Amino acid sequence: MSGTGTPPKTNGWHNLAQLRGPKLAGKLKVIRKRIEEHFGWGKTVGRIRQTAYRGLKRVDQHFKLTMLASNLTRMARMLTVVPQGAVQ
Repeated sequence: MSGTGTPPKTNGWHNLAQLRGPKLAGKLKVIRKRIEEHFGWGKTVGRIRQTAYRGLKRVDQHFKLTMLASNLTRMARMLTVVPQGAVQ
């Protein structure tokens, strides 16, 4: 809190992590990485780097379908991975 009783303003993830300490900074880094993976996948595989559609509604639908596909491929990968030491 500042002297006026209002919380200090943050400038994104980096400053929030600095305000809260190194423990939270590590957690935020992991969260940020997991979020950015989907956007990177969408740009390379999902073709959202440069959209082929015009209009906000169509672009929004394309983005949502791309993120859905990203989640589905991630879930499929999670289901096929066998933990080390598990009996098949």
